[in-house]
Amino acid sequence: MSFSRNLKTELCENKSSECCKKAECYGFMLFGQSFTEQKISLLTDNEATAKRYAYLIKHCFSVFTKTVVGGGKKTTYKVFVDSQSDRDRIINSLGLVKGQINSIINQNVIKKDCCKNAFIRGMFLACGQASDPVKEYRIDLRIKNPELAYATFDLLYKHNLEPKITLKSLTNVIYLKKSECVEDFLTVIGATPITLKLMDIKAIKDFRSMVNRKGNFEDANNSKVINASVLQREAIEYLINSGKFSLLSDELRFAAELRLNNPYASLSELCKISSVPITRSGLNHRFAKIIEISKEFKEN
Repeated sequence: MSFSRNLKTELCENKSSECCKKAECYGFMLFGQSFTEQKISLLTDNEATAKRYAYLIKHCFSVFTKTVVGGGKKTTYKVFVDSQSDRDRIINSLGLVKGQINSIINQNVIKKDCCKNAFIRGMFLACGQASDPVKEYRIDLRIKNPELAYATFDLLYKHNLEPKITLKSLTNVIYLKKSECVEDFLTVIGATPITLKLMDIKAIKDFRSMVNRKGNFEDANNSKVINASVLQREAIEYLINSGKFSLLSDELRFAAELRLNNPYASLSELCKISSVPITRSGLNHRFAKIIEISKEFKEN
């Protein structure tokens, strides 16, 4: 079972207050396959979602729906209100204005904060998808009607969910990508257990990322140590082979011998090994001086 399907199945088990049931049902219908005077229907591949839709319409409006099971490789469930009088009853009960039924959100139905959350839950069950957070953080809401899409964008924006909108195949897609916004969205729609799991997944991913960054940092440091050691040893070996090594001061010769005896040690490690007290910056200065002298001899 996919993460999105599992999420929707769990949401369908939520218990809502009476005012919230009507708000959730409104969200379900408004963002379903069709919500007009001529047709009220939902098309889904999730049986639990289909049953929730039918239950809410029956409970809130005393209207019975019909369900048609179809599909090929993937089973689909089409739930619809067959009677014109039943559709009129639903529309009138919600206080909707004819001609604007599916293009605006009637704020009178979602006055309370709890009802707004239930409405968004119904919306997600009807037209939403959630990516597996192990792979990526993302919530998608696919809405054909552009006016309804921007009304939805405004609603989510007021919830501080930082929505974004794009157009794909003539369908408006409102999406959330930041992990914090996805967590907040799941909390809003009542998916608290899954939100907690997502936070655990995020903590694990952050830890792994920190370990990788630390490993990359250490690799970079190791590369710097090796590259610096190579330059220092090349300069020292040139001075030895050209007979110039004896011209170095005692301090420089001591540093050179320390490096030759410990070719892969860092400056800090060389300071610890040194029989004579020396600072890291002091040792680095000596190596820089050796490299400079070597270059001067080569140029001359």
